[in-house]
Amino acid sequence: MSDSSSSSPLHVFSERLFTALVKAMNGMRPLSWKTAAAADPAPPEGDEKFRIQLVFSGSLQGAMMLEWDSIEAIKLASRLTGMATEDLDNEGSGELLACTRTASFALSVALGAKYHAFEIEAALYTPESDVIVNSSASARFTATDEAESRASVSFFFSASLAQALEVHAAAADAAEAEAAAAEVAAQEAGPQQLGASPARPWREQVNLDLVMDVELSVTLRFGQRLLTLREVLELTSGSVVELDRQVDEPVELLLEGKVIARGEAVVIDGNYGLRVTDVPQPISANFLRN
Repeated sequence: MSDSSSSSPLHVFSERLFTALVKAMNGMRPLSWKTAAAADPAPPEGDEKFRIQLVFSGSLQGAMMLEWDSIEAIKLASRLTGMATEDLDNEGSGELLACTRTASFALSVALGAKYHAFEIEAALYTPESDVIVNSSASARFTATDEAESRASVSFFFSASLAQALEVHAAAADAAEAEAAAAEVAAQEAGPQQLGASPARPWREQVNLDLVMDVELSVTLRFGQRLLTLREVLELTSGSVVELDRQVDEPVELLLEGKVIARGEAVVIDGNYGLRVTDVPQPISANFLRN
């Protein structure tokens, strides 16, 4: 991996895109690709490549290029189409492009809060596309399946996109540091000073006794899944939608979309229930108004 830092903004962004791409591959067909545990192999020299370009607009400006070794891309396309092929025909390359588009959309939704609103347009790369990338700013990841097949993809960034990611990452780090410092200062000040001092308007105590009998709607979430429009339209009676949560993972209790507790699902008199095993923070903290 030419970008040696696993915590660099480019590496983190590539890893999130790769994870979304693996999920999209598994969603196209009942496959079982997963991120490889072993180190990613170096790209073969001199072999033909299969490339897809991503053009960013909105809060992120620039381009990326995804690059597969042609032999691995052909094998991957065969798995996605369910038909053996010796080259990347229109259907095979189309399936890889469809996976990339699904992953790109999922990424823009998942990272919208961090990088603000941005869109990604994916297309097959051609020399005429004129996507200028910085080969020194790249990352490479590998996926494997149950048959121990491997598919590695390299990520290359344009200079403008690399700069935009670094700027956003620095701003996010600064905001997190400022929030952490404010939290420490609030804890050191103590609840009495917070309640009495008008100089700290960022958080006000609420008299919970006045609203103790107000009914709140809570939701029990077993997991979630991003579906493409095609998958939604294909849903019929008997369809099975696989969620992103393992059966042994705790389920979540949500209040207004925010997780307030986790635990084990139980059945009480024929109704679902929750045995709480973890409360991330005091529930009263959810009623402090910013």
